[in-house]
Amino acid sequence: MNPLSRPAVFLTQSRFVEFLFAAGLPLIGYCLAITSLDALPYIWLMLIATGLTGAHILAFNDACFPERRQTARLLGMHACVLVPLFIFVWNRGHHAAVLTLLLMIVNWDLYAWTGKRNWLLSLLHHCIGGTLHVAAGFLFAGGDWRQATFVGVYFGLCMAGAAMHHEAIDVDEDHTAGFTSGAVRFGFRRWFVLGVVPMTLAHLWLLQQIDRFAVLMLSAFAVYIVLLAVCTVRSIDHRRAMVFRMYCRIVYGLAGAVYLLWRLVTL
Repeated sequence: MNPLSRPAVFLTQSRFVEFLFAAGLPLIGYCLAITSLDALPYIWLMLIATGLTGAHILAFNDACFPERRQTARLLGMHACVLVPLFIFVWNRGHHAAVLTLLLMIVNWDLYAWTGKRNWLLSLLHHCIGGTLHVAAGFLFAGGDWRQATFVGVYFGLCMAGAAMHHEAIDVDEDHTAGFTSGAVRFGFRRWFVLGVVPMTLAHLWLLQQIDRFAVLMLSAFAVYIVLLAVCTVRSIDHRRAMVFRMYCRIVYGLAGAVYLLWRLVTL
C-alpha cells in the first residue's frame, strides 16, 4: 500500500488543519448571525478570543498524553493571555459569548482529562463542543440563544460523526493509551461506518430551515455519502479511512468557504 503524499498527510493529520476547522465554526456562526457590515469590525475580537481558546484546548489535550507533555508549559502562557482578554471582552458587553467560551474550555478539558476513557462520554463532549463553537460566533455577533442553538445542534451532530471517523483512524493509538473509544470497543470498521448516523441526523435537522447555508451543507453531505459508500465497498482500511477524511475536510471546508464569501458579498 503506497504511503500518503505530504499534502495528504498535512490535510489528514495536521493540528493546524484541526485548528482551522475549530476556528472556522465560530466564524460561520458569526456570519450567520450578522445582518449588516456594521458588525464586521468586531469579527477580529471574536477570532482572537476563539483562536486563543482553541489553542488552549489543543495544548491541554496534548498535556494529557505522556509523550506530549512538553506542551503543558504553554497552558500557563495561555492563562496569562486568556484571563485579561476575557475580562476585556466581558467589559465590551459580550457576556454570553464569554460564558460560551468558558463552557468550551470546560467541555474540552474534561474530554481530554476523562472523556476519552468512555466512548459515550466522548460522543457527548464532541456534540456539546460543536454546538458551543458555533454558538460562540453567533453570540459575538449579537445573535440570540435560540438561533445559536439551532445551528449549534447541526454542527454538534456533525462533530460527533466526524469524531467517530477520527476515533476509528486512531484506534491503535487509543488502545495503546488505554482509552475506551468506540472504535476500541466495537471495532475499527463498525465504528467508522456508524459515523454516518449522527451525520445523517445533523442534515435531517438542517432540513427544518432551507436557505443558502443549508443547500451548501446538504450538497457537501451528498458528496460525503458517495465517499463513504465507495470507501465501504472497497473494504475500509486505515489508509482509505485517512483519504476519506482528507476529502471530507476539503469538501466541507469548500462549502463553508463558499458560504462565507457569499455572505460577505451580499451584506
